[in-house]
Amino acid sequence: MSGSVCGATFVVIGLCVPLLQAQEPTAQSLIDAHDAAVKSLRSGDVQLRVRGLHRATGQFRDSFTFRWRWDGLRERIAVLHHQTSVSADIERLRRDDILLDNDEWRFLYNYDPDGSVSVDPGDQNGVAATLAPPGVYGFMDPAAYCLLRFGLSNGDIARPLRELTRRMREVSLVGTDRTFGTDSEAWRLHFTLGEKTNSLEPESLDVWIDPDRGFQVVQLMKDYGAVAGNGGLENMTSYVTAEAFSSFGQGVVLPVLLIERSAIGNGEPEIIGRTEMSIESINAPVDEAVFQMPFPEGLYVADDRSVADGVEKWFVWGADDHAALEIAEPAEYRRAFLDQREGQRSGSVARTMIFWAANASALVVVVWYVTTKWRRRVKH
Repeated sequence: MSGSVCGATFVVIGLCVPLLQAQEPTAQSLIDAHDAAVKSLRSGDVQLRVRGLHRATGQFRDSFTFRWRWDGLRERIAVLHHQTSVSADIERLRRDDILLDNDEWRFLYNYDPDGSVSVDPGDQNGVAATLAPPGVYGFMDPAAYCLLRFGLSNGDIARPLRELTRRMREVSLVGTDRTFGTDSEAWRLHFTLGEKTNSLEPESLDVWIDPDRGFQVVQLMKDYGAVAGNGGLENMTSYVTAEAFSSFGQGVVLPVLLIERSAIGNGEPEIIGRTEMSIESINAPVDEAVFQMPFPEGLYVADDRSVADGVEKWFVWGADDHAALEIAEPAEYRRAFLDQREGQRSGSVARTMIFWAANASALVVVVWYVTTKWRRRVKH
């Protein structure tokens, strides 16, 4: 998130309140007020628990757990993926560790069940590490789950609402409207998407901005238009609604419970997920050590910082958190390493066999000598 001067930010928010109370706001003034509210969150330490509805049991199950910390310039995001088999209650965990700063983004994906990071050159299948330029790759973004950033589809980089408007052909203010699960009304804005970049993007989206909730977005609706269903083409719509909030003074408000709904055709929206946010701190200093994320020594690291030029590099990482050795690709390096290891093992086995063969030969000589001496003694 962008940093901002605390006093200046709250002056902006304070000016917006009487302005919007005195006259009907415009779409742009609401977007500006929301942007100022998000920028007022200069630092934070929060945890999110994202749960999806398991239709077979009717129970909510953990999907993702986030630990998200930021200081205005950098973000550290830890994600725990809970991947439960449909046929059996066997949970497989995946851990993501992400560091975002102005110079580079770092990703460390770990598929090992116990969370250990294997740096064995011959077996690193359970872990992947990447260096990337800022703003190139999408990731599991906790800000998108609490309506502070917005993505159009899975894998898309979630962006502030102000930036998202650049993708829109038209933005209009609908008026005030109620949201699910609340008795309050909020200002509703309608966004019509320009050209779609993939089939998973919605045709339009609506956001509800509430001045009484610190100008936060309290509901998001995505209209996907006609999609293929069991009975042919049917309209699909999704909603995310903030239904509980915490206030931190000076107009700073954050949602702590968000409910996800989905509607097919003319049916009523059904609850399909929920996100619960636990807030450790807001606008308090974050330990500098949080933003130190060295890669383990010996790990294969993909360097995509020049990916815009069509250049991808691979390195074996060093002890000082810098590249130690550039390699063509991990598979080739792994094969060479395993061949070398196998050669060393074969050489070791050959040396061992020669050693034991030599000792066996010596033993035969000793046994022959002792047996001969004993026989001569018996004859005499």
